[in-house]
Amino acid sequence: MSLCLTGNICPAGWTFFNCACYLHSNDSGSWQKARNDCRKSGADLVVIGSNEEQTFISGFTKEGTMAWIGLTDEVKEGSWKWIDGNSVTHQ
Repeated sequence: MSLCLTGNICPAGWTFFNCACYLHSNDSGSWQKARNDCRKSGADLVVIGSNEEQTFISGFTKEGTMAWIGLTDEVKEGSWKWIDGNSVTHQ
């Protein structure tokens, strides 16, 4: 399962929120597979930028399920960054 984010004209099956389109995929696999699947759709894994966005995307998953988001420590193990290069902030 993954959450993808793309521009502001939503294709069928995508959900519009706060000037962006989101897709919840039920496909399983690795983080890299999820990211590649998003990119094939012209999108990328979601980078959560606000509490409001976090609350919105939490509505895509049922309790006890998980989804891939755009957070990675692939550059340095244990040093988490968003895929857009921004550091993780706590609000």
